[in-house]
Formats: sequence, structure tokens, C-alpha cells
Amino acid sequence: MGGVGISAYFLLKVGTLPKSIFVPLYSILIFAMYLTHATEAEIFGLFIAVYSFVSKRSSSNNALRLDDALLSSLIGFIIITVFYLYTSFLWMSELRSTNFDYRVMLSSVLPILAIAVCIYWRRKGTDKGVVAKKIIRSRTRFYLLLSTGIILVYLFGFLTWFFIEDFKTSSVSDIGFTPWFIYPLMLGIVGLFAIISLRYMSNILPNNSVAMI
Repeated sequence: MGGVGISAYFLLKVGTLPKSIFVPLYSILIFAMYLTHATEAEIFGLFIAVYSFVSKRSSSNNALRLDDALLSSLIGFIIITVFYLYTSFLWMSELRSTNFDYRVMLSSVLPILAIAVCIYWRRKGTDKGVVAKKIIRSRTRFYLLLSTGIILVYLFGFLTWFFIEDFKTSSVSDIGFTPWFIYPLMLGIVGLFAIISLRYMSNILPNNSVAMI
């Protein structure tokens, strides 16, 4: 996780910051995270959505500001979508790409949908989450599902790279960012072992399931 992502994470614990300042600041961080590293912003947004979905609302001063973070992330990804549409169709510059990549558009729309569903779910008044309790009965199972899900994505990324015939490393500089399926190749077997070890986080950090970030 980069510097912007770390700042966004630690900002979740700042309960003294007024909402009128927190929401704009956090939205800007999400947008800046996308400009710096698009994949990091997408993963961070989806993680916030999933974690908020399985967490109950709390009025404690020490609780993470998940509701404010969800609203800010939603605003941030909407700004990202508008920015991408503007630079794709309206930006009059030689640097503008002539090809509209629907995959880039989808990468910002999916977090918007996930965050919107999570906001609706939390505001519906279901604190403990009936569906979430059936899916995740304990912290142990949460980390097991998390580890299994990331492993599947990890292996799918490797297979995607393997079966793409026309992909070249030189094309990375042309598109301006690293494709998501390259990360399994960069992290290799060490990254796979690290993902597998996530299932033991409930024993290491029994009282803080978000500390794994």
C-alpha cells in the first residue's frame, strides 16, 4: 500500500475531524490514490465496502469511521468516472487516448456499485447484518474466506497473463499503468504464501480484523 493509501487508512481512526472536513479530504485522497496507482484505489474501495458490509455500526469514539469513508469513497469514485469520461471524449490534447477502454471504466463503476450497496445496507438499520452473520460466523472464517478469495483472484491473474497471446511488457508504458494480472508475476510464490498466511490472522490479531492492512 502506497503513502496515499496509508494516509486514507489512518484517517479512518481520526474521530475528532469534523465530517464537513473529513468527507472532502477523504474524497480527494481516493481520487489522488487513483491517479497515483489505480489498482490500489480500486482494491481499497472494494475492501472498505466488504469490511463495512460485515461490520456493525458503532457510536464509539474509537470505532472506525466507515460510514463517512463509504460516502467519501463513493464521491471519490464518481469524480474518477467523470474525470475519465472527460479525458476520453472532451479533453482537447495530443496526449488524449483515441481508444475508449471499457475495462478502465468498469474498474471505477464496480467500486461505485459495491459502495452504494453497502451504504444502503448499513442505513437500512441492520446493525449486525443477518446475511453477513450467516456468511461469516467468526473472525477465523472471515480470514479463511478472505484468503481463499484473494488466492482465486491471484491464480486467475496468472492464468489471464498466460493465455493472453498479444500482451507485451512494452505495452505497459503505452497504457500508462500496470495491468492487474501482472501483480501475481511480480509477487510470485512469496506473495502467494503471504496470502495463504492471512487465514491465521485471527490468532495473531484477535481483536482487530482490519489491522491486516
